[in-house]
Amino acid sequence: MPRAALVGVIALTCSPVLAQPPALHVEIRCDADNLRVGDEIPIRFIVTNLGAASFEHGSSSPYRFGALNFDLKAFDELQRPVIDPQSVGFPAGGIAGSILSTPRVLETGDSFEETLPLNEWASLRRRGQFTVRGTYRAAGATFTSEPVTVSIAPRSRSDMQRYVAGLQDQWIRASTKADRDLSVRRLAYTFDERALPTLLDALHGDDRLMPRLIAIAETVGEPARIQAVQAIANNRTDEGVAALKRLLDDPDPELRRQVIQAIRAAYARQRSRAPLYMRPRGRFLLDTDFPDLRR
Repeated sequence: MPRAALVGVIALTCSPVLAQPPALHVEIRCDADNLRVGDEIPIRFIVTNLGAASFEHGSSSPYRFGALNFDLKAFDELQRPVIDPQSVGFPAGGIAGSILSTPRVLETGDSFEETLPLNEWASLRRRGQFTVRGTYRAAGATFTSEPVTVSIAPRSRSDMQRYVAGLQDQWIRASTKADRDLSVRRLAYTFDERALPTLLDALHGDDRLMPRLIAIAETVGEPARIQAVQAIANNRTDEGVAALKRLLDDPDPELRRQVIQAIRAAYARQRSRAPLYMRPRGRFLLDTDFPDLRR
């Protein structure tokens, strides 16, 4: 065999076989009915293997932090992109989760499904009709679904108040950490200021926020003022107690009433010996802080 031909044979033999991308079809659906502002919006991905070879994939977290192969985008009626909540500081997935996955094999013609909350990719704070597109990435290739339309109806302020209160009650009464985390996620999806105390307790439970909370509580006209007062009362610090005492001397009788109510509610919290993740977080007020307001 001529030297040039021999070199060519060796080169072909030693060259790695280029991996062919899988042939996948991606479909998305929203099976939920009667959606309203603040609801979790479930989007179901259906990934089908159309290729001749089997395809290996991993299981995914149901939330954005672990759903590394998935992406969702939403557009309003004018086809403007809906703001990605992560771009305005919403934490990835709300609560950190595991990114470990279990390998699975998808044979030719078979499908697998994953349901993900659109809320972690789109800040859905208003009613309207939204166009949603889903993307699945695998082996260096990107597969995009046909769009679907999601309709979100308005929610009155009083109904939102009841909805938030229900989720907060679920958070307090949850018997597992997974249930508590689910309640926190859904509270974050509401973007309602009344959810703030629970979110602060569950997502950012440390004293570095106390100066900011005090500033909010002492600012006239601040929409989250009362929520900040409640958060201060439910995570005792010396600075927080001093701020509450200043607010008790405020000339506004309605503000004083709400501060008193927040302090009494803080004293009424169940002082459970359950594990930390199973009970309302934060430090309790001392009996000597506001002795006249203890129940």
